[in-house]
Amino acid sequence: MSNREIFEESKKYMPGGVNSPVRAYRDMGIDPPVMKSGKGVIIKDEDGNEYAGADLQIYLNKMYYGGDTTLSCYDGPKNSIKVCPKDSKDNFLKLDETAKSLIDNYKWNINSIELDMKSNTLLFYSAERGTTSGKNCTGSYCNDTIIRTTEWTGYVALPYVTDWAYASGEAECETNLAKEDSSGKNLCKSNNWMSSDRYSWYLSPIANTSGAVGAWDVGDIGLANSEGVFVSRRFYPALYLKSDAKIMSGTGTSSDPYILKASA
Repeated sequence: MSNREIFEESKKYMPGGVNSPVRAYRDMGIDPPVMKSGKGVIIKDEDGNEYAGADLQIYLNKMYYGGDTTLSCYDGPKNSIKVCPKDSKDNFLKLDETAKSLIDNYKWNINSIELDMKSNTLLFYSAERGTTSGKNCTGSYCNDTIIRTTEWTGYVALPYVTDWAYASGEAECETNLAKEDSSGKNLCKSNNWMSSDRYSWYLSPIANTSGAVGAWDVGDIGLANSEGVFVSRRFYPALYLKSDAKIMSGTGTSSDPYILKASA
């Protein structure tokens, strides 16, 4: 059976054919994929489409860090290919050798986080850096046996959601990253050097057994939430410096950035 045939059959037993939030697929004019098999980080749906793991991890470490400009970048469902990011001179974004010499290889833990945990920053902090494995998708949306990875290894990754929360100058964000102000906007957006006027991707996946397609993002009003990873979002690279990297000058502001250098 095809994805569409299975989707139509599932409508006989469940309103909309799938669990929320993947009903949003109908607004994009596509059918929800039904996973058939998997091996390693590659899974296949009933139509024969392949889905590879963590395109951003590959881009950030093989192109942005490694300089491999032969990679493809993707935008949207069904692996729609787009041109990878370029600078104002039409050059692909890449780190220079000086910057690369200061960056250490690191293993980030990426445990899945329940949506309702965002009201407790301390629990969220521990959970997203955890190592719980076996986050399989076993709902009506898919049914596979892939063990989701809980590690992101490389030179460049993304920030954790709690990195954004602790970047705020508001004390309440240290305990509740979902705290709202009197206008209904997220308080952690205030006085926050990591805040953006657009949605941005963060590192942790969302724990949702009915559809293993979501990760955490932070919106323009400072709301931390879940979105399907095929959706376009901006992102900020995160990295660990080598132990011999030293601050030579600067105050860390946009007008006076830190100048780093490796110890002789």
